[in-house]
Amino acid sequence: MQRLTVSYNERLLSLTHYVHLLSAHVVVLWKLTSCIFCYFACLSGQDVTLQCRVRHSNITILVLEWKRADLGDEYVLLYHDGYFVPQVQHPSFKNRVDVQDRQMKDGDVSLILKDVTINDTGTYECRALVLESLSREVNIISLNVVPPGETNLELVLFFSMKAGGLYLIIMLSYLIHLTISYIYSTVLLSLLSTVNIEVVFI
Repeated sequence: MQRLTVSYNERLLSLTHYVHLLSAHVVVLWKLTSCIFCYFACLSGQDVTLQCRVRHSNITILVLEWKRADLGDEYVLLYHDGYFVPQVQHPSFKNRVDVQDRQMKDGDVSLILKDVTINDTGTYECRALVLESLSREVNIISLNVVPPGETNLELVLFFSMKAGGLYLIIMLSYLIHLTISYIYSTVLLSLLSTVNIEVVFI
């Protein structure tokens, strides 16, 4: 399934300064395949995994950037040439974030964000600099953290090209928490269901 690049992502590319640091190598920004734009909603206090994956597995990741739009020059997480760089990490994320797989096998560069709060709400960007192709793309993930007890709505959108048509795939998952008090006890019921909707533009 081929993912499409949208034009507004191009202005988010800001890895030019790393090319000078790594001038001895041929470096490119590899295409990421989790989604072009994702939206997630979760309850505060949860651990959240923001999915991001490089298209091919046989690559060497030189730089991994996780940023949030409102943090300026500071990072959610920065990995550079084999090392994580805490010196440029925003204080609110210290000891709260990690990559899902530190070996980054199969191109998995997903971010684990622990014990999320409402202050973690924002737009996150995942960017990876690798050694191989000339293809490039940025993953954009919007995270909305809501207080406990509210309906948790998770929405994932991405584009694909299939059979000559442009497809918009919408994956919708929702979790409804219902609290019932009965005599001396409280029962918490959780309902989780998934709906897949495919909208076709030919």
